[in-house]
Amino acid sequence: MSATLEAFSSEIAAIVARAEASIVSVQSRRSLASGFMWKKGLIVTSDEALPEDGDLTVTLRGGQAVPARRAGRDPTTDIALLRVEAADAAPPAALSKTTPKTGELAVAVAARGGQAHAA
Repeated sequence: MSATLEAFSSEIAAIVARAEASIVSVQSRRSLASGFMWKKGLIVTSDEALPEDGDLTVTLRGGQAVPARRAGRDPTTDIALLRVEAADAAPPAALSKTTPKTGELAVAVAARGGQAHAA
C-alpha cells in the first residue's frame, strides 16, 4: 500500500476513534437505531425508529444499558431527542462547524450493542 493510502486509512481510523465514545445504540420494543450524545444527558437519534410508547434503552460504549425517555421529537425532520440520567453516560460528540460540500467524503459511524461500526 502506498504511503498516501496508509496515511488516509490512518486518518479515517482516527476519525472513527474520536466519534465512537459518543455513539450509542438505541433499543425500543420494535427496533434498533444509533444515536449520539449531543449534550450531557441528551441523545439525538432517528424519530422513525421510536415507537409512540414503550420503554427505551440506550446501550453505551462497553455495553452498559441505561433507560432513556423521550425529551422531544420532530417527525418532519426525523429527529428525536432522548434523555438519560446516567451520570456522564458518554461525552458529547464533537460536531463540525462546517457543512460538507456535495461530493466530499463522509464517514458514517453507528452503534450496535454499544459497539461502534463505521462505513
